[in-house]
Amino acid sequence: MKESYARKQKNPGFLQLSTEQVLTDLKLLENGKFNYAALVLLAKKEVIHAKLPQSKTIWEFRNSEAQIHHDSREVIDEPLFIAIESIWKLINQPTLNRKYPVQSGAYIFDLYDFNEEVIREAVLNAIAHRDYTITSEAVVKQYPNTITIANPGGFPKGVTIENILTVSSTPRSRLMTEILEKTGLVERSGQGVDKIFSITLSEGKAEPDYKNSDMFQVSLILRTEIIDKAFHVFISQYQNSEKEPKLGVEQIITLCKIRTGIFQNLKAEIVSQLEKSGLIEKLSGHTNRYTLSQEYHALVNDGLKIGKRYLVKEIELILLALQGNALKIGDLEDLLKESSSRNQINYLKMKLMEDDVLKVEGKIKGARYSIADKYADLRGDVLLSAVIAKLRDKYE
Repeated sequence: MKESYARKQKNPGFLQLSTEQVLTDLKLLENGKFNYAALVLLAKKEVIHAKLPQSKTIWEFRNSEAQIHHDSREVIDEPLFIAIESIWKLINQPTLNRKYPVQSGAYIFDLYDFNEEVIREAVLNAIAHRDYTITSEAVVKQYPNTITIANPGGFPKGVTIENILTVSSTPRSRLMTEILEKTGLVERSGQGVDKIFSITLSEGKAEPDYKNSDMFQVSLILRTEIIDKAFHVFISQYQNSEKEPKLGVEQIITLCKIRTGIFQNLKAEIVSQLEKSGLIEKLSGHTNRYTLSQEYHALVNDGLKIGKRYLVKEIELILLALQGNALKIGDLEDLLKESSSRNQINYLKMKLMEDDVLKVEGKIKGARYSIADKYADLRGDVLLSAVIAKLRDKYE
C-alpha cells in the first residue's frame, strides 16, 4: 500500500514513514485501534478469518452457464492489496482469457475476452462498495463467454440501474474508497462505472449489464463477444490520433446509440461535438437523425467476408469456442447462443467440415466436433490467421 501511495502521489518520502505513522495518517488506525477498512485492505489472513470472514471473495469457473457444479473454485481470503492480484491471475489464465486478434489495414491489436482495466475496476468496486453487515462474500463467476461479478447489498444510496452513469453516489465506506483512489487502484469516486462502460463499448462489446441487481446485491455481467469489430477500430483510430477532444463515456455511448438507430434523449452538446469531430453525419432529409461517418462504414465492409462463402466473424467465434475442445453440438450452440442461431451454427459447421477446418468423431447424439488435426495445436491469433489465410486462398 505504501508503494502504491508513494507512486500515485509522486511522494517517495512516504516510503520512509513508519507503518504506524502511515496507518494514522490514512485514518486506518485511530486511538490505537484498527477500523474495518484497515482489516479489508491490509489484515493478515488469520485476522480476516477471525474478525471479518465475509470480506473473502469467491471465484468460480464453469464451462457452461447451464452447469450447476463448478469446474474450478478458489476462495481468496487475502487483504485487498494482495487479493486483487490473486483474483486477476485466476481470471487471466491463458485458457480462460482468450486473445482475439483485430486487424484492419495497418491497425493490428489484440483484444482479450476480459479486459484487465475493466475487470480490476469491477472487482474493486464490488469489494469497496459492498455491504459488510451482510455475512456473505463477493462472488466472481466466470464462463467462456461471460463473467458475473456480484457483491452483497444493493446499490449505494441514490444509485439505480437507470442513473448509474449520471448520479453521484455516497460510498458505503468513504475511507476505503479514498484510500483506493489515493493509491491509484481505482478511478476517482464515481468514475469507475464510467471506465467500465467506455472501455467495454469501445472494444465493440455489448453494454455492461446490471439487470440482475436488486436491493440485496449488485450484479454486473460482462460479455466477451466482440459484436462490432469495426466500431472498435473506428474508436481506437480516433483515440490514437492527434484529434481533440478525446472521447469520454458519454461520447462513446452516444456513438453506440447512433450506430443502432436510437436518437431519443441524445444530449445536444454531445451530438454537436461528435459532428464537429467528423465522427457522425446527419442523415439525408433529417434534422435530428444521424449516422456514423463514412470511415466507420468503410471499416464495416473491409475484410469482413471471405468470398461469398464466409463471414470472418463467424469463423473466428466458432474456432475460438472449439480451440483445444471436442464439443457436442449442444455445447457448441450454448457457447455461441449470443451470436448465432442453431441453424447458422449447423450450416457453418458443415461448410467448415467440407473445407477440412473442422472434424467430427462419433455419431448422432455422441458426435463431438473439434478443429482438424492440421490446426489442432494452434491457438488464438495463430489459429485464426492460419485458417482464414487458407480460406481466402481458396475462395478469393
